[in-house]
Amino acid sequence: MAMEPHCPVCDGYHYGICPKAPAAASASLRERILPPAPKFLTFVADQEPWTQYTLENGAVIRVRLVLVKAIDEGELLPDGTPRYQCQFQQVMDITWPEDIQREIAKRQVGGDGE
Repeated sequence: MAMEPHCPVCDGYHYGICPKAPAAASASLRERILPPAPKFLTFVADQEPWTQYTLENGAVIRVRLVLVKAIDEGELLPDGTPRYQCQFQQVMDITWPEDIQREIAKRQVGGDGE
């Protein structure tokens, strides 16, 4: 039968945080056992450039990603860099040439395209 770990606080044998440990000792042990809590990071958009694509029919699609949320997970990757979790929103804008705009107007219910 395996022996439980020795407790340096009460000189007993048990798992987890010792019930006799002062709050500071318990917090220190808790920090070593539990991963750090994630931290929401504030940020400022230095740039939010558009990426632009022109389709063969002349339509122009512009797309950009906007950072919504950034979280420092409190962990390090194997190479030592911090691990972040990010949430983005995609923003898209489409511009059609005049002939396609007229065709769209014709197809709309009740639209006469003129």
